[in-house]
Amino acid sequence: MDIPTSEPTKLTIGDYWTWEKTLDDYTPTDYDLSYIFYLEKTPSTKFTINATDDSGSFLVAVTDTNSYTSGDYVWTSFVTDTNNYRTTVENGRTELLPNPASVSADQRSHARICLDAIKLVLEGKASKDILSYTINGRQLQKMTYHDLLEAYSYFSAQVSKEESETESLNGRDSGMLIRCTFEEAS
Repeated sequence: MDIPTSEPTKLTIGDYWTWEKTLDDYTPTDYDLSYIFYLEKTPSTKFTINATDDSGSFLVAVTDTNSYTSGDYVWTSFVTDTNNYRTTVENGRTELLPNPASVSADQRSHARICLDAIKLVLEGKASKDILSYTINGRQLQKMTYHDLLEAYSYFSAQVSKEESETESLNGRDSGMLIRCTFEEAS
């Protein structure tokens, strides 16, 4: 298994999480590396992960991830020296995806839910509940046909982007790469 060398942008609850970090100015023999993750909309929901020394690099390995809450997290990594002096190293964002083995709710993204609702309205197949579905504070039944087409275009692009990202993360061709060759003119 190839171990990623940077912090992941997405992690799945229930999976084994691991990544490796090399910091030129900080070595595992002299420093401890830690990450603190805060749930973006509920900062009181937080957890800390500590890295270990892996032959000169920091190794992050979390075996039991079932107790975490899914959502968008903001994280900060920091090193602490032997005198307990802390230095912030980086900040970033990671989305924690629900454990696919234990979810019962709709797993579609917001963009996919909106796109599906708009499609139903455009096809004239929306139920009364769906006709009053709200997107960004606007009800679909009150949107003009032109507004619906604009919303369809926007959410369609968002869904395509999500699907391309998923394909790339899974090591498959995302359809976004354009290959070309250059030849010398004769």
